[in-house]
Amino acid sequence: MSTTTLSRTGQITIPRTIRERLFLQAGDQLELTFTETGDLLLRPVTRTVDELCGRLHRPGQTPLSPEDMDQAIRDRSRDKGA
Repeated sequence: MSTTTLSRTGQITIPRTIRERLFLQAGDQLELTFTETGDLLLRPVTRTVDELCGRLHRPGQTPLSPEDMDQAIRDRSRDKGA
């Protein structure tokens, strides 16, 4: 668990361990949402497919480039439409 302190201007510093785990960088936008239980959910919203490339790696699976992923999506969409 990480903690932080709210400044007088309403700002917080996100601890390094959290920033690293979420791959956050300066300028990234964050979405803040309350859950039904009243917890606050923080979620990055500025990610692109290129930045996420490789995050879903499974051992033994050959990594795909973004171009290969796009082609696989086109192929699959064509197959479902036929």
